Amino acid sequence: MKNLIAPLCLTALVSACSVSDMNSQTADSPMSETILIEDKSFEAVEANILEALEKRDLKLFTVVNHGEGAKSAGMDIGQSKLFIFGNPKTGTPLMMANREMGLELPMKILIYTTQTGELGLRRTDIKSLGPKYGLTNQDERIEKIEAALKSISQEAISTPQ
Repeated sequence: MKNLIAPLCLTALVSACSVSDMNSQTADSPMSETILIEDKSFEAVEANILEALEKRDLKLFTVVNHGEGAKSAGMDIGQSKLFIFGNPKTGTPLMMANREMGLELPMKILIYTTQTGELGLRRTDIKSLGPKYGLTNQDERIEKIEAALKSISQEAISTPQ
């Protein structure tokens, strides 16, 4: 019986600490709220992101296809792609102020299908990173990046005119 108490206590502790709300935000989770997209296909949102990046002075470094990666491991997470992009002229000064910003940069936008089959978009919340990394005197730069991320996200989910 004594041999069962420790594993049961550990299981209860782990269960109590698990995250139940996917959209909850913590100080260690600098993410914007997930945007659920009802009237667009995955492919349309992907095309909109690529178009939004192309018309700005932003370099698309890579697209990580998480969905295909999962399939290659015999698992299915649905469609999921992470777009990694930025402008070294804008981001490098943030890394010069704190080299650890290299963990956060370049910027990222994730589009994915949720467990219930909805289409979601999530992006880095650059404004929350300034205080986290002690970036002082970088407000203007951070605001510029935030505005670009916000407009790219909006263009990704909007219907072309």
